[in-house]
This record gives sequence, structure tokens and C-alpha cells, in this order.
Amino acid sequence: MDVSTAVRERRSIRRFLRKKVPEAALAEMAQAARLAPTANNRQPLRFVIADEAALCARIFAHTRWAALAPEAGPDESTQPAAYIAILVDKTVRQQADADAGAAAMSMLLTAQAQGLASCWLGALEREPLLSLLRQDAARYALHSLVALGYPAMRSRAVEARRGETAYYLEEPDSLCVPKRAASDVIVWIGGETWSET
Repeated sequence: MDVSTAVRERRSIRRFLRKKVPEAALAEMAQAARLAPTANNRQPLRFVIADEAALCARIFAHTRWAALAPEAGPDESTQPAAYIAILVDKTVRQQADADAGAAAMSMLLTAQAQGLASCWLGALEREPLLSLLRQDAARYALHSLVALGYPAMRSRAVEARRGETAYYLEEPDSLCVPKRAASDVIVWIGGETWSET
């Protein structure tokens, strides 16, 4: 799958099949995150992979899903099969939102290219999650989680109507994600003909 296709087709999926994600796929996502851009090449991020079923169930208990469309969120039978936590090493940098965003997107696109579903989560109970992930809270801050698995639902981008961006279920397992029109968010300046000299 080329990058443009992965970008167009990738949507956040919130319901997953009960099927283990191969370790090689998780390792490839973590590698993609490790190689993502980072400010001043400081590399303050750490990535923790969790794919054991009992641990994933305990992690799930400390996450919040689909606030705008709660009926689209997972239940006990459709929880993620794995998580990759994005941590910030506070001895390197106190805050790393841009780095974490680049790392997360690298993981999401890598997951899409492998036929996996993903959802980037920020609504978390961070203190208990750091404990579950066996990480030192004095040194590491939990930025976010990427939930992973095989999709048990569909999600697609649709044109936003009258500026409305709240997502909605079209069918029980088909989520629509309204996107603003390109003409509303992309601005071209210039446009002169360029010539090489």
C-alpha cells in the first residue's frame, strides 16, 4: 500500500476482532515511531508494547473512547488486541507533543499498511497506566496510547455538511467521519509560474 492510499483510507477504529496481532507487525510500528521526526533530534520518546490479553484488558479499563459517539466505542468483546504506549522521558524533555504526534502518525500509517486497525488515545488515566506498564512515573510521562488490532467495524471519511464535524454511525458497524471541504481548509498563495535559471 502506498503512503497516499494509507493516508486516505486510515480512520480511527474503535472495535476490534479477538485476534492476536503478530509481534513482527508491532515491532515494525515501534520502529516507525522510533524513526519519526523529533525536535532537535533529542529523541525524548519511549515506546512500550503490550499485547498479552490479560494486560490489555487491564489497560482498557483505564481508557476512554468515542466521547462524540459512545455507541461506536468498544465493549469487552471488541477491545484492542495490543497497545503501544508513547512515553516522554522527562530527563530529556518535559513536553514533546509534536514528537509524539509524528511518532503516532508513523505508527497509524504503518498499521494501516499492514491491514491493521488503530486508534490514537489521549483520554487516559495516566497514573495507573504507568504502573501497569511498569514505568517509573518520576522519569516518564505517559503521553498517549495507540490501540491496535484487526478491525471489527468500518470507518470512512465523508464531506461535512454545514460545518458539522461530529462523527456518527451510518449502520451499527459503520462510522462516518465528517471532514471539512478542501476549499475550507487549504489556501493557495502565489501560483506564479516558476522558471529555473
